[in-house]
Amino acid sequence: MPEIEEVMIAGEWVPSAARETRVVINPSTLRPLGAVGLAEASQWRDALRAAGAAAPAWRQRRPEERAALLAGVGERLLAIQEELALIHARESGQVFTEALDRVRDAAACWRIAPTAASAPAPTVSVAWPRSDGALVDWSRIVSERLARGGTCVVALPAEAPLTVLGAARCCAALPHGVLSVLVGEPVLVQDAGVEHVRPADEPVATDIVYVSPDADLNLAVAGVSARRLYHCGQRAGQSVRVYVERSRIYAFADRLHESLAFLEVGDAVKAGSDLGPLASAARLQEVEAQVAAVLRRGALIKLGGRRYQPWGLTGYFFQPTLMIEGTGEERAPEDQIRGPVIVLSPARDLAAVIADRPAAAPVRISLFAGDVPRALAGVDAEPHRVQIEPVATRGADWFPYQARSARR
Repeated sequence: MPEIEEVMIAGEWVPSAARETRVVINPSTLRPLGAVGLAEASQWRDALRAAGAAAPAWRQRRPEERAALLAGVGERLLAIQEELALIHARESGQVFTEALDRVRDAAACWRIAPTAASAPAPTVSVAWPRSDGALVDWSRIVSERLARGGTCVVALPAEAPLTVLGAARCCAALPHGVLSVLVGEPVLVQDAGVEHVRPADEPVATDIVYVSPDADLNLAVAGVSARRLYHCGQRAGQSVRVYVERSRIYAFADRLHESLAFLEVGDAVKAGSDLGPLASAARLQEVEAQVAAVLRRGALIKLGGRRYQPWGLTGYFFQPTLMIEGTGEERAPEDQIRGPVIVLSPARDLAAVIADRPAAAPVRISLFAGDVPRALAGVDAEPHRVQIEPVATRGADWFPYQARSARR
């Protein structure tokens, strides 16, 4: 059993008082990374009591003073960004280059203008970061509440707590009591004055891609690969479908096949890895079942479709997968498959794609088109809460990552 990580209560690092422990596993190698204890009622009680006691003095500080202290946290995160990215890559399976970007995104959350810190926050907030986005969720929620004069108790998911526990050590300059970071499901937090923040409950716009007949295929292939397979396709709200105008779908599939076949899959901390493993055995089984369901409906598979062991690794790896569906029974039964899977779906035009989406669900569309006004002709986005983002240039965070990888 690895040594159990300490937790932060009221700004002090203390041993976990938990009776139940969890071992955190590297999803690339299935080797243990560390262990955490699920906090007991007494520790939650101490954290909440300290947060309530610290709130009046913290709220009385000038917004400029609070903002300066929080900016210091962001600076310290950047000072250890490679160390945190390495922990994140090992813990989550997100490749090191992407993990480094996530640490930088988290650090940016702590740079809050004093004017944005003037609106008062609830006295005490309890936050549950998501397991697949804990670092950025933690930074966003905690920095925003602290900036506005509130205090926070954070309940980390036992599946992925190590990166945030490492990042929380950058908060040493904050006053006693304003922040506690524990692991597990909180107890004794039903007080009327406590705000509960669960990012998983927040509405997430569905992210889809449309490729028009006049799109630059080189740009579209690179963009589709990167946007659909970021964090191995596990980003929340990410639709598995890429809509392509019917007459171009097979030509586009051939070009995309060539691109996907050359992606480097391997250990998340290895230099040059474009894709890592899935987050867990349960996620791997879920993706297998979803792909099988698409195939049973009659969709064509062009690449991949099963678990495997790149470089002999024993982790939760699934092949980059490309499928083509039809317009009837061949359609994938689910819009999201949380894995490295792309389903090409034939479409008449962008207007038809939008009309086919549920009106109540917000949608974010990445549009690849040579003539954007022509692609938007006849589109009525307002009733469907659609945000359309034309893509004209290659993104700095797109595949391949080999040129950006500095280490590992």
